[in-house]
Amino acid sequence: MNTRLISSFAALTILLAGSMVVAGESTIASMLTSPAGEAQYAWTYKPLLTIGDNIGGYIPPGVPDGMGVLQSEDPDMVDIYINHELHEKRGYPYQLANGTQLTGARISRLSVNRSTREPVSAGLAYSKIIDRQGQPVTSAHQLNESGNDKAGLSRLCSARMIEAGTLGFSDHIYLTGEEAGRKDSHGRGGSAWALNTATHTLWAIPDIGRGAWENMTPVQHTHSNKIALLLGDDTPGAPLYLYTGHKQADGNFLERNGLADGQLHCWRADNRTATPAGFHGTGQSLNGHFVPVIVRDPDQAGKLGYDNQGYLNGDRLRKQAIQSGCFSFSRPEDLHNDPANPTRAVFSSTGRIGLYPDDYWGTLYTVDIDVGKLTARLRILYDSDDRNHRDEGIRSPDNLTWAANNRIYVQEDNAIGFGFFGTNGKEASIWEVDTNTGDARRIAMIDRSVILPKDGHDKYTGKTGAWESSGIIDVSNLFAKKPGQTVLLANVQAHGIRDGLIGGKKDLVQSGQLIFLTHTP
Repeated sequence: MNTRLISSFAALTILLAGSMVVAGESTIASMLTSPAGEAQYAWTYKPLLTIGDNIGGYIPPGVPDGMGVLQSEDPDMVDIYINHELHEKRGYPYQLANGTQLTGARISRLSVNRSTREPVSAGLAYSKIIDRQGQPVTSAHQLNESGNDKAGLSRLCSARMIEAGTLGFSDHIYLTGEEAGRKDSHGRGGSAWALNTATHTLWAIPDIGRGAWENMTPVQHTHSNKIALLLGDDTPGAPLYLYTGHKQADGNFLERNGLADGQLHCWRADNRTATPAGFHGTGQSLNGHFVPVIVRDPDQAGKLGYDNQGYLNGDRLRKQAIQSGCFSFSRPEDLHNDPANPTRAVFSSTGRIGLYPDDYWGTLYTVDIDVGKLTARLRILYDSDDRNHRDEGIRSPDNLTWAANNRIYVQEDNAIGFGFFGTNGKEASIWEVDTNTGDARRIAMIDRSVILPKDGHDKYTGKTGAWESSGIIDVSNLFAKKPGQTVLLANVQAHGIRDGLIGGKKDLVQSGQLIFLTHTP
């Protein structure tokens, strides 16, 4: 048995009690650096965690991705929730409180001192999982549906923390999804998940449907007893989805937050433009509305293209949406609502060689939505295929956040290929985008010279864009020390460092970091 095996109960006990931090090399060097020649926009970079750090007996695995924050019950502490985007068979095993042993993706919780920005304790964020049938998980089979005895969750990607009372939600909820599809053991497609942070219970949300879920973001519903979520299905040619749900005050966690028995929709252009061939170029806009799609047909349960409850697999759901005339994006990724205008959001489509020639490099879209009327106007805030952008601008936009300072921060993830991405010599970067003009400036770039842990080796040396920064949130309201200061928390996935202390795919999998980015005007 892997010596890192720890029960979720023990991990939560460590986290809640607090204990000595045995940090690795977090304070030595940052995997993010200031872009050369852009010092006038100088930011500072302070590592919070390096994969391999031991925080009071808990060692978070690698491939950090989506994150969320909550003010702790202790006013001096902040709780940070972190996804680990592991395939279902990777990573050291862990146990739920009932003894069920799992590998794969998971969520860590890190308690950080607000003043020092140092971790104090850490552990798993949940001790119990509720499956798609509403039953407690007692076997890995309930998650992977393939008969594997240990394979758990798969590739939890971006995430969104929603505080109780925000946009209709009743509880503190950490929303995330499995970016899983036919190549994974979750061959029917991934599930959306909701973490009840108060009870440390992770709930599947079957009524959202199956997909390669990158993320979801809340938007304002016109009815106070309903909620609405925009969703990104990280698949070439996928649509933009909208889920709406009715809250049941006396129901369980999902029901009282509108996450059960809802309706999924996809966005269709009013003029029936269906691909980026007819809608591209910075500043262009397109009106449309959301049309319903069926996520479940109980009469088809167990048949080809359906699971045992009759939910359509991700491919069949996508096909239904596209056949109904919904817009087919190059590859939808992350989403985030405007904190000052809950009827507006931004989302990225990262581009992809070979599908739509008008969107190889990726696009940022804003969405102005009226959920009550099921209408939405999409505007292209930034088209990376514009002639003056491409490799000199934002490349393959992926994770993002709409910050309180009314700027959008965007991370790059090479989707164009090594023969194109980084021919200018610049590594994967983080950009700040003006929400009105679409003007963008690079604020950070990955530093491939920082090899941590020090006994590791980068197997992708010489391949620009092989690492990525994936996962970014605005934490200014909890960590800013001066007026006007912007504080972001981002992470780095050092995909090429897998040996040494990391221990390969059965242990920590890959190296990486969580890093504070701070800008003081």
